[in-house]
Amino acid sequence: MQKNMRSENRAALKQANKAWTDCLASTFVPQWLAGENLNINEVCSEELSKMNELDADVYPAGLPFKARIATVE
Repeated sequence: MQKNMRSENRAALKQANKAWTDCLASTFVPQWLAGENLNINEVCSEELSKMNELDADVYPAGLPFKARIATVE
């Protein structure tokens, strides 16, 4: 039996991800290209914290491939 991957939290996570990437595109990238010294995590912090909160709800044990990606050199 397959696991149902659709849920309200997953849909909300997808929307939060889109909001964060839209914010980066409209706010961070133009400022960064203009030569400003920015930290990507500080520019769209509200969107990022919402996305991280939903990510923790959807993936409570974390993503299974995340650790492998971090160790690849």
